[in-house]
Amino acid sequence: MRRNAATQAERKFALGAAPVYMYRWDCPPMAKAQWGANYGTDLSPAFANPTTRMTGNSPGGTRLARQIGSAFAAFAKTGNPANPTMPAWNAYNSSQRAVMVFDSNTRQVNDPQREIRLMWDRILTA
Repeated sequence: MRRNAATQAERKFALGAAPVYMYRWDCPPMAKAQWGANYGTDLSPAFANPTTRMTGNSPGGTRLARQIGSAFAAFAKTGNPANPTMPAWNAYNSSQRAVMVFDSNTRQVNDPQREIRLMWDRILTA
């Protein structure tokens, strides 16, 4: 799924019609989730709901839910997820590949897991 999301972001960026913002939901340590950060586990926190197993009902989980929920709300309102609850978030482009990583240390990472992305590029173009 991550490779498909990156491909979609690259294609959207190439159109130049609107900024593209990528994020990655990593399983926060407070969650103690059995399967880690898999598809859909970011949904409840994205609605700023801190009372789930994915946020561990903890102060850190509340902060994380506030960050991702505020980012989604800001994006819906303005087209930009930037908000005062979290670090600066640059739009995605083909050289930086900025991705906001939501976990116990929410931060922007440029081209996370670059080696894996390049491996998939080689496999899919072979």
